[in-house]
Amino acid sequence: MAFMLFVALTVSIERAWYLRKVISHGKKIMAEIEPLSRVDG
Repeated sequence: MAFMLFVALTVSIERAWYLRKVISHGKKIMAEIEPLSRVDG
C-alpha cells in the first residue's frame, strides 16, 4: 500500500514538473513569435 502511494506521488510530481517545463518553453516561443506577427500586420 505504501509503495503504491509512493509511486502515485512520484508520477504526479513528475507530470507536474513536465507540464511546468512545457508551459515555460511555450511562453518563450510565444515571446519570440509575437514580434514577428506585428511586423507582418
